[in-house]
Amino acid sequence: ELSMTVDAMTEVRYSAGDRIIQQGEPGNSFYMIRYGEVAVSISEQESPGKTGGKSKGWEKEVTKLGAGKYFGEIALMEEHTMRTASVTASELTVCYTLDRTTFTKVREECMLHSKFMREAARRKQQVADLLLERSEASPAGSMTPSPTAQRAGLDESTPGRARRSPAP
Repeated sequence: ELSMTVDAMTEVRYSAGDRIIQQGEPGNSFYMIRYGEVAVSISEQESPGKTGGKSKGWEKEVTKLGAGKYFGEIALMEEHTMRTASVTASELTVCYTLDRTTFTKVREECMLHSKFMREAARRKQQVADLLLERSEASPAGSMTPSPTAQRAGLDESTPGRARRSPAP
């Protein structure tokens, strides 16, 4: 999956001063900075002024990002989410971009992997608890499964084996 993700990325160059993303616009891409630097800013959107014209509002730089950092992911987390900040190239910057569809697929695969890893950690802890419980509660050489082993369906007389139900 990683090679598919890398293959799906497009390299894009930005000159100093280029606006890469604009706060308030729909987001369709994720960006990873290969080299260069960008400024991330937030602004108050234009609003009607007291004289009937439009007031520009304000814009404040909140951070700078360099090589290896990423941006643009927030607007891709859910459909119809707008950009929460603007990003402008501070110098010649090269980014790798990923479209919404590929970003969503990669995110889902990562979430599945994360769920798998949490389940594996839970099972590992269950086995550790079982071994600790057995060493504390069972006399040496006892063949009686501990309550944890019974709940887990394990046959403690042979490590790693599931207990079989007797034939009817």
